[in-house]
Amino acid sequence: HSGAGHVTTFEHLAHTERPSITTRHVVRQDLLASAVAAGRVTDDIVCAVQAEVRALVAQGARVVVCTCSTLGDAAEATRDAPATIMRVDRPLAERLVASGEPILVVAALPSAMTTAVNLLRSVGRDRSTAVRLRELPCHDAWPLFLSGDQTGYVEHVAERVERDARTGEHVMLAQASMAPALSLIVRSDIQVFTSPQLGVSAALAAYGT
Repeated sequence: HSGAGHVTTFEHLAHTERPSITTRHVVRQDLLASAVAAGRVTDDIVCAVQAEVRALVAQGARVVVCTCSTLGDAAEATRDAPATIMRVDRPLAERLVASGEPILVVAALPSAMTTAVNLLRSVGRDRSTAVRLRELPCHDAWPLFLSGDQTGYVEHVAERVERDARTGEHVMLAQASMAPALSLIVRSDIQVFTSPQLGVSAALAAYGT
């Protein structure tokens, strides 16, 4: 995770679906902060992410999930790790591409927007499917998140979606932290999707029994 707040969210989702599952959480806010400061995921950040992944696998993890959209590519690119490594938003991207509907990508961080768009296009190429997408940056929301104003953060995201989404679009809330905004978006002419539940379900399926 790149934020401590995700621990409770993902712990709850995992144990609601499979109460007996054993989980461990690692929070590296510093890696996201470094990526934001650099304006990209640098080679050093990639190395640090992959070191965390390898450490978890060495400690017995069968499935490692990166819940940070910005760092997800680095995690998935980890080589020689005998476990399933996945970014939490991949199942969501696969569902959206498979739908064939126009996609509105919503992100509060430029780095998260870039990685989400790249993921959607990559999934589209793998499936030989054309991807129609638009970007909806919510940069003004991120300072609210950083200040601890989670309510203001998700309200800002929801307001932008309500105002700017086009009829028929499938809205991708690209950052896991945006998931609570789903309950605030009431328009019936769009569909809104978040990554946490789909990602956890996919991770548990990969884990097996």
